[in-house]
Amino acid sequence: RMFLAGCDSQPLGSLLLGKFMDLFRERGFSCSTFDMGNAPSNDQSVCCEVGDYFGDRGASFNWGSTVMAARFIQENEGKPVTWNMFKEEVYRHGGFLTRELEQNVHELWNLGGNVAYSHRWAAGLKAIGRDQDGVIWMWSPDNGDFRIELLEDIR
Repeated sequence: RMFLAGCDSQPLGSLLLGKFMDLFRERGFSCSTFDMGNAPSNDQSVCCEVGDYFGDRGASFNWGSTVMAARFIQENEGKPVTWNMFKEEVYRHGGFLTRELEQNVHELWNLGGNVAYSHRWAAGLKAIGRDQDGVIWMWSPDNGDFRIELLEDIR
């Protein structure tokens, strides 16, 4: 029950985290988190402000995650993004860590799996269609933020 309560409150906690990040940014801090709702507004592609570590040392990180899916869709602002486009980007950076992880991310891409780990609730993302590999996504700041809509529905 605790897990379900945590999942149900996760979008609201995500919204609050984003507002705190904005306060830090106003004071000159760079902010990046693994939180799905805020993934499109991260200052670095890599979550948790470790981008300098990877960039400076030539190291790599897991490009095959739902956070990177949200970022990839957001970086293609206003353009339809398919699973194959994202998959090609991941393989350009070395591939998924395992075949099982690729399958799990693909399931989440297609609105399956555990919503707590899905990019689908990232601000500005919208499912706009389907192709042979599943959902086609698009990011736009005009697509709204379901976290705010959820909060407004409570009133």
